[in-house]
Amino acid sequence: MVEVLAVLRTIEKKYGRIIEFHVTKDFEMPDRPFAMIFAAFADPASLKLVPSRGIELAIPAPEYEHQPGGPGWKDIEEYLDEADRDPQFDRDNDLNLFGPQGHVRNHIYVRVSPSKLSTFPTHIAEHEHPSPEKQRRIAEQFLRWGGTKPLEPISSERPIQDQELFGESSLDNVRMRAALRWAAKALNKRSPYEIYPDEAVDATSLTEGDSPLVGQDVAESESRREDDAAARTAAFGETAIEEPLPTSKH
Repeated sequence: MVEVLAVLRTIEKKYGRIIEFHVTKDFEMPDRPFAMIFAAFADPASLKLVPSRGIELAIPAPEYEHQPGGPGWKDIEEYLDEADRDPQFDRDNDLNLFGPQGHVRNHIYVRVSPSKLSTFPTHIAEHEHPSPEKQRRIAEQFLRWGGTKPLEPISSERPIQDQELFGESSLDNVRMRAALRWAAKALNKRSPYEIYPDEAVDATSLTEGDSPLVGQDVAESESRREDDAAARTAAFGETAIEEPLPTSKH
């Protein structure tokens, strides 16, 4: 997922903001981060900037430490914010082969081209939904993954209004908190990121970077990782980012 976000942010800087995307995976080649990405630009003018015959790009691969359970919050945080088009992008990145320390960086090679389809293929929306058991395991792993982001526990009685999710809120990381609360309720469990009325929990005792779930059930997460897959959602788009070649060094 880190590689996917890195590709999307680079495309945004070159052509313009993306409003939605869909990722396909080639399970016969698990080492590749994705097979294709279908994306829709916020501004139709962005699509016109993409050459009709397509263009190949070398995108600096994100550098992060591989760990059981997959990437953590700190690995994706720098790619979460949408990027605006940078008119100077080509000039500034023409020879960007080196990292901050001067060492040669790995790159992901992709081909970007306008899609010939006005919408995503219909079969994307017709994939079989995950079984209840798989949905439960996805929710459990998401609840556990939330521990990679330091969150000070809040009162379980503190409501999270819909308008807070897309507006102003006094809570930090309000969308993530809402998703973690939903996951806990779906599992009929108590969220480790909330304080319940009958609990004598001193939230200030958690030091920065600590979490009740970090390091918990790592073996279980590792054994299930190959079987789990997040539910797919359909979207609309006009641009296809084709499968990358294996990451290599220059």
